[in-house]
Amino acid sequence: MSALNRTHASLERDVARDVEFTAVNVTDCANPEMLATRLLEVSRSTVTHGVVVLGWDEVIGQPVGSAARRALS
Repeated sequence: MSALNRTHASLERDVARDVEFTAVNVTDCANPEMLATRLLEVSRSTVTHGVVVLGWDEVIGQPVGSAARRALS
């Protein structure tokens, strides 16, 4: 189990409810404005995916929720 999955499971136990946990590796991000846009989109969405880890290349051209659904399908 990855550290992200362990953190997610621990958080859900602590708060006794489902928690969405999204990590985006932005190491290669050269567009801070687009990053801000993607973060605002995900903060306003009701996407449900549990735990997902995405790379910047997966979210630059689509919302995080769409990238998460694609990664999990």
